[in-house]
Amino acid sequence: MDINAFHSTLQQSRLFNPASNQLSVDEYTKLFNDEVTFAFDRHAPLTTKTKRVDCHDNRWLSADARDAKRLCRRLERRFRRTLSDIDKQPFVVARKKAFDLVQQSRSEFLRRRVDDANDNPKKLWQTTRSLLHTDENRNVWSDSECRQLSTDFCKFFSDKLARIQTAIAEALLTVNPILFPDRTRSACCPLASLQPSNIAEVKKIIDSMPAKSSPLDVVPTSILKSCADIFAPLISTMANISFKEGKFPVTFKTAQVLPLIKKAGLDRSQLANY
Repeated sequence: MDINAFHSTLQQSRLFNPASNQLSVDEYTKLFNDEVTFAFDRHAPLTTKTKRVDCHDNRWLSADARDAKRLCRRLERRFRRTLSDIDKQPFVVARKKAFDLVQQSRSEFLRRRVDDANDNPKKLWQTTRSLLHTDENRNVWSDSECRQLSTDFCKFFSDKLARIQTAIAEALLTVNPILFPDRTRSACCPLASLQPSNIAEVKKIIDSMPAKSSPLDVVPTSILKSCADIFAPLISTMANISFKEGKFPVTFKTAQVLPLIKKAGLDRSQLANY
């Protein structure tokens, strides 16, 4: 993507129009998403490519095994065409040799993979799972089961937050104000206002953020970091409008959560105790 052309398109958009600062936070967020999406569609349009997926991955075959398989196929086609005993015998011999070389290549490939991961227990475990094809035995959930599982996860996390909130509240009741004067004083002074954000502060946060992205992000983190100079003013304006209204943008209240269960054999009935 041409970064300079992308910058120019955004600078000429309605986001840099002073009138956009008078919008509500939800209106400004929608305008931000629309203009950024338009810029991406113009300079980095989404393309669709078809990739052939083979049933078998033969990259681990040795050169001798590949040559033996080619010879075997050629002799097989000749035998199927003539059906003569003269052509059958070379085909049988070539088939046996190709089979032996393929098995030898497979054994050497598996041995190399295990040896390469021998010094790293985590990588060795992942390699073992991959070689044993354990991921192919995953349970297939129906729509109703997925809906129930999602509800159980939401309830688990909300109940956990409630327990943490209750535990903190009970712990604060037992705090001795003499031992922790700063904590007691801060509890008596609620936050009444927020200082406006500035471009330098937002740019510093963008530069220090990890290079991770969510499928729901309008701007990939890599583009956000490389174009921090143009996105920092927009994000700063969005934050200041949000502070002024005391409202968080509705668009950013949606997240994609992928819970990872680290205990094998866990079902929904055990989820509450996990």
